[in-house]
Amino acid sequence: MNYIRFIIKRTWFFLFFIKSRLKRQRFFTITCEGVEIKLTYFTPYHCNLAYSLSQSRHEGEILKKWANDAKHSSTIIDVGAFTGVYGLLAAKANPTATVYLYEPDPINAAHVLGNIQLNHLTNCHLITAAVTDHDGFITFNCLGMSASSIKDSSPKSPLVQAATLANTPADLIKLDAEGEESAILGTITSSPIIYLEEHNWTDHKLVRQHTERFNVEVLEVGAHAIYKRLSPVI
Repeated sequence: MNYIRFIIKRTWFFLFFIKSRLKRQRFFTITCEGVEIKLTYFTPYHCNLAYSLSQSRHEGEILKKWANDAKHSSTIIDVGAFTGVYGLLAAKANPTATVYLYEPDPINAAHVLGNIQLNHLTNCHLITAAVTDHDGFITFNCLGMSASSIKDSSPKSPLVQAATLANTPADLIKLDAEGEESAILGTITSSPIIYLEEHNWTDHKLVRQHTERFNVEVLEVGAHAIYKRLSPVI
């Protein structure tokens, strides 16, 4: 049954992608807290997500909170940028901020770069590295979608640049690293506001050890993830 659902879903993605291309719709527009950004797409998967975001069907309330926090931040980091929606929204909401978007998957990174150019943003910087607890290189499972990760990589997976946030203090961070959250949190020595996505496969006990110095607000409980906002304890 799950396989049949998967096939139906992928078929719908493909048909919607073809329809959008035939209509010459190059991008979808997202409006959030008075800020407007455009998301382009090169694949059926990214097309469907861009459309869902434009209809406020995906993380709408979370994005509103994020945009408001971005307006009061000077250095912002988007880890696991995927299409770049969080980083783009932050950069547009606060043109004086510097925004770094980390995305090692080549297909996703191409979308991030395309979206930065489409929105004419000069305060956004794409870094094609996988964030973890060390610098150097690391194997990375590149799927060209949101589930690309370190945790599912194998010795046959491509090597990508690895990076740590230890020397990059920030005021606001979005962290969606597909299971690498505890490793990254252990390297953050400053006290930023963190938007954290914990998946079903996340080691919640390890994450909890690193979040004791934060006030934890659960923003949304989804089928496969819990979305939290961590703010420093004053």
